[in-house]
Amino acid sequence: MHRIQVQLTAAQEAQLRDMARLRNVSISALIREGIDHLLAPANDDWEAIKAAALAGVGQFNSGLEDVSRNHDAYLADDLYDEMMENRCDLR
Repeated sequence: MHRIQVQLTAAQEAQLRDMARLRNVSISALIREGIDHLLAPANDDWEAIKAAALAGVGQFNSGLEDVSRNHDAYLADDLYDEMMENRCDLR
């Protein structure tokens, strides 16, 4: 193991001390665990994540058939309606 010096705020030290006491481990062990978590690959199971994302594709239907062509108009209409509602509330 290598030794390194790290400066913590008083609040960070207090929280780590409390957590270490509760888990019955050293502060150093907690810090190593945190570093391991930070350095671990973000996508542990890329295929499972991809499958979950693809499972949602096509599951929802707005009932509108021209959204890809007219999404700006739909968005503008919704924004206009919202602005008018808020404007009325301000009076």
